[in-house]
Amino acid sequence: MSDAIDSILSKKPVTGNYTDRGTKIVRPGEELDKNAFLRILAAELSHQDPLSAKDGTEFVTQMAQFTSIEQMSNLNNTMRFAGATSLIGKYAMVNNTDTYGNLYHGVITGVSRDKGSIKINMVVGEGKDKDGKPRPIVEKFNLDDIIELIDIPEVSEDKKSTESTNPKEENKVV
Repeated sequence: MSDAIDSILSKKPVTGNYTDRGTKIVRPGEELDKNAFLRILAAELSHQDPLSAKDGTEFVTQMAQFTSIEQMSNLNNTMRFAGATSLIGKYAMVNNTDTYGNLYHGVITGVSRDKGSIKINMVVGEGKDKDGKPRPIVEKFNLDDIIELIDIPEVSEDKKSTESTNPKEENKVV
């Protein structure tokens, strides 16, 4: 009995997202990406016995499945990026805070890709350049950090001085 307890106590604890053997822990609800699928496929192929190979069509089917998953993933990324570009000019609030604990908010001015994730460029304030001229302060945020979008209606040139530009208020004539 004490041997069983000693055996349990002597095991290394699970640290971070990996077991004591270095295997990544996948929790329920987390998705496996195409790289995980490729690793599983490569492991399966490397452990096959060449003398009793599987049916050739099964290998082709597996490769077709992998290609299909990869293409769906690429299409998804392209569609997400295209959707993100439609946010340019919109007023947004993101789930990131400044040094005072306030959520960042501002107008989205651009979209970019950064190491597989989609980033938005947002004007979060105004500063001054080296000559003392005003310039916008632009920060980058993850697309998934957007928590609220506000569509600011177009204001014609002749009405700019008489309409409120605060997105929290209704457009009122001053």
